[in-house]
Amino acid sequence: MSKIFILRVQSSEGTKRIDWTAQDTYKKLYEKVANIFSLPPSDHFILYREQNKKSPIPHSSIKTSFRHGDIIYLVSEQDNLFLKEKNSSLTIKSDKPIVKSSSQPNFLSKSIDNKEDDVDLQLDKIDGRIPRQQDPRLCHHNRHGKCLNCIPIEPYDEEYLKNHNPPIKHMSFQAYIRKLQNEISSDRNTLAGLENISCSIKDQCSTGHAPWPKGVCTKCQPNPMTLMRQPYRHVDNIMFENGNMVNRFLDYWRSEGHQRIGFLYGRYEVYDGVPLGVRAVITAIYEPPQETSKDSVELIVPDPHEDIVDELAYCLGIRRIGWIFTDLIPDDKRSGAGPVIHHRGNMNTFFLTAQECIMAGWFQNKYLNKCKYSPDGYFGSKFITVVVTGDASGQIQFEGYQVSNQCMALVKSEILFPTFDAPELGYIKETSSEQYVPDVYYKEKDCYNNEIMKIARPLPLEYLIIDIPTGFPTANTEIQSTFNDNCSIIITPFCIENRTKTSEIQDMDTLALYLQQFAEIDITKSNSKPYKATDLLADLHLLLYLVVNDIFQFSMDQLNPLLYSLRTNDLSGVETWMKGDHWQTLLQLIQIELPSLSSSDNQLTHTDSEEQSSTCRSSIGSANSGDGSSDSTVPAQYKVLTLTFNQDCTSLAMGTPNTYSLFTIGQENKIDEIHDSEIQPLINVPYLPYDSVYIIERLFSSSLIALVSNQAPRKLKVCHFRRGTEILSYSFANTILAVKLNRARLIVCLEESIYIHNMRDMKVLHTIRDIPSNRDGLCALSSNDENPYLAYPGSTITGEVQMFDTNNLKPGIIISAHESTLAAMAFDMTGTRIATASNKGTVIRIHSAIDGSRLFEFRRGVRRVATIYSLSFSPDSMFLAASSNTETIHIFRLIYQKEKSSEETSSWAGTFSRLLGDVAYYLPKQTSEVFTQDRAFATVHLQSAGMKTAIAMNIFDKTLKLFVAGYDGVVYIYEVNTNEGGECKQISQYLLFNFSQNSNNQQTVIANDRRNSLDESRQIYSSNVSRNESNTVSLSSKLTNEKKSDDQLYNTALQEQNFPGLPSPPTGDDE
Repeated sequence: MSKIFILRVQSSEGTKRIDWTAQDTYKKLYEKVANIFSLPPSDHFILYREQNKKSPIPHSSIKTSFRHGDIIYLVSEQDNLFLKEKNSSLTIKSDKPIVKSSSQPNFLSKSIDNKEDDVDLQLDKIDGRIPRQQDPRLCHHNRHGKCLNCIPIEPYDEEYLKNHNPPIKHMSFQAYIRKLQNEISSDRNTLAGLENISCSIKDQCSTGHAPWPKGVCTKCQPNPMTLMRQPYRHVDNIMFENGNMVNRFLDYWRSEGHQRIGFLYGRYEVYDGVPLGVRAVITAIYEPPQETSKDSVELIVPDPHEDIVDELAYCLGIRRIGWIFTDLIPDDKRSGAGPVIHHRGNMNTFFLTAQECIMAGWFQNKYLNKCKYSPDGYFGSKFITVVVTGDASGQIQFEGYQVSNQCMALVKSEILFPTFDAPELGYIKETSSEQYVPDVYYKEKDCYNNEIMKIARPLPLEYLIIDIPTGFPTANTEIQSTFNDNCSIIITPFCIENRTKTSEIQDMDTLALYLQQFAEIDITKSNSKPYKATDLLADLHLLLYLVVNDIFQFSMDQLNPLLYSLRTNDLSGVETWMKGDHWQTLLQLIQIELPSLSSSDNQLTHTDSEEQSSTCRSSIGSANSGDGSSDSTVPAQYKVLTLTFNQDCTSLAMGTPNTYSLFTIGQENKIDEIHDSEIQPLINVPYLPYDSVYIIERLFSSSLIALVSNQAPRKLKVCHFRRGTEILSYSFANTILAVKLNRARLIVCLEESIYIHNMRDMKVLHTIRDIPSNRDGLCALSSNDENPYLAYPGSTITGEVQMFDTNNLKPGIIISAHESTLAAMAFDMTGTRIATASNKGTVIRIHSAIDGSRLFEFRRGVRRVATIYSLSFSPDSMFLAASSNTETIHIFRLIYQKEKSSEETSSWAGTFSRLLGDVAYYLPKQTSEVFTQDRAFATVHLQSAGMKTAIAMNIFDKTLKLFVAGYDGVVYIYEVNTNEGGECKQISQYLLFNFSQNSNNQQTVIANDRRNSLDESRQIYSSNVSRNESNTVSLSSKLTNEKKSDDQLYNTALQEQNFPGLPSPPTGDDE
């Protein structure tokens, strides 16, 4: 029997051993090698005896002549031989960025496409060597000859890079590849030894030992890493196409003072400033959903529109190439020459924090650079990071960075963490039973100038950072913008997405205002205007809105001809698309609600509308002050902080900076003041502040009220206002955002938790923790004893409603009410129906609180996005009222479709169909649904828009009345015609403030007279009398006693002897 010996086979996948005998042939050798490497037939690779590949081993039946321990070399005859067998199962684990996420983001799970970027293919065909002129002192040959003094030098030549003006600190990646190829004396078509770094243990080790922590070996454990400054960079220059796009990005910081993140879209092109260099050209900035503050930004992932933006960009010939964020601190003291403080970007501060490096590494791992020279098919990344901060002179500057491939490996393995108090340092995680972490070192010089190795705990981040020059085109550089940022005709650009905090809302109204700028010009006559038709639609934000809006959506198939025309700058193609049915249908749809915008055939006609503005349309409500007053000159004592009706619309509570007051609503449309904290203070706690109350809730018509003051926003006080006594006080860990009451429960809503108290003894029964961030304190509590449901937002991304049974203290169903986040919600008196509105405010839906089914759907408007302030059901649950920041209050009738009369079903939709004519055929299903949704049955038109209001409905004298309490201190009472609907009749108007004691002044109110403004009502009043044609109702300046109705049984249950005592404070988060 022949002796068995070992033969080693080295490949790009590593070295493996095979058993061999002297009787085996070369043909059998190829079969064994193919088997051990799991490769296709042997004609796809060649074996060599030497590493220089000069002696190939033949496919013959001759016996081999190897010795024990010999090594042979396996070389593929086709690209990515090993990758093909692995692609079907190749999955790169997700790296977690430090972002706010509702779901775990996927990293990269599909097979890698090995087609390189166009710029890499272009550079690969370039010789790259740098020509030199003849030196007359050293070159003695003719002008056609070459010598060592004038021969072209390689693009990675160190002397050339060092002596370049300015010096080139990092060679380009393509130059680095040429250097590797030269070092191994190989041609360009072979692998250049670019291997990706791994800091994780290999799964399923071939030796068969138990997984970590029970087993580890040298084959599966990662090698120790010594951090080195990366000598090359994948991107050598960053350039913004124009400054206008950046100015629009910075407008968010200028208006709000909050930091901002955006994604950079553009292209890569050859850069001549560096040998074989690559430049990233930025053409647009997309702003994803995010939560911002003055010193932090949290991305909300996943972004529901990310794939759509990427698809739009691809069709336009661009792609996502980086991200940008601001880190700007205003220089309020004017210590420098500029508007911002210089606090980063030099050796004395820091360039990128560890958290920013981790985020950059996560993005670079997500957007990998395809490279044919790497055995994995990818190497590094071209994804860039741009920081907007202050320079040494206090001016705003842009700094470009990437992190090294070593940093990418650390982030991918989740072993790099930020430090607590040193932004310029990172920290390498230590090995644990859950994860093996390799040793990471870096070199530095000690006090004796000796180079020493140190463990990377902590880690100086400068080893991981690569800076990239960043700038804008110079005056001498002519560059054509991809989008219309530089179009001088556009005074009002289309609003940027996801900017609801600055009231920049993308809706049909802003689209109409944008289109009006082009209304004078005939788009079919290219010589008759100072701009092209391409300027009209060359806006990434506008194109995205056309795809994602909820009124009239364009599909990608419909937009593809337009996108191709914009990509190729084809003027006639854009004009042809704008003549098409889809665009013309949209124009007619806008005209229905904005008749001043005409769309006759192919021309946008001129309009005399006064709505032209130099900025995007802002919500009118943003003009009001935070207290709800529309007049900033109103004294503090006449500003309203809160207005709330009680559960059955028999009482109204008002909080101001100086006091809080309670009013009763009785028969004959009478409103009387029954309590004023300035006149009747709490006698047992005189030292506690009870002014500046921003939350006040009254339990039906009892004497029990719950208060929260701005001076103590984390403290809840429950009081007996008739006796002037405080029952108890609770302190919470965070600011109280809302308080809700019913006969059995008291609900306290914080940003991320909700506390449920028992009304009898005020003890905490249950705490709902870790709810989605609810910064507005949005929640609703049913007042019905049999269905005491609590509702609160179930998501920060979509309009989910989470139901909770407060009797059994168990979570209930989740209702998917809207696609956008919630803005308002309310229960009816039975507790079985819940009405909701999203932050867009165009659609109001009513669902069953029992099973979550959708019962009704109403459309408040088509083109105008609004902020819904208040929702209120009628006592019989037959009507729903909604107030917003517009001048119209809508009242909807809750009857099912089969109960509607034939006259009602042929109103607005029929008129629209006749207006559209032949174009109606092209309406998509979603748009047709807009006109089948029910509209308002009755309306109220206020004197002005923007004033915050609270509304409620009740039945007095067998007539449905609507109460509208404005934050200007005026209450309007309207009579609703429940048979015919239409415009409601104003029957009374009350002033909640007692201004003075001058008996000669009074206010006259004429029903539905919209000329009577708030400014005219701000006079000196004595008896606060409101007159309405045939009746006079007085609002007494003295406190009166409130009558108790027989059906308000809970009044007798809360006598003084039954009031709860002061319980011990809640534990945990309450302390």
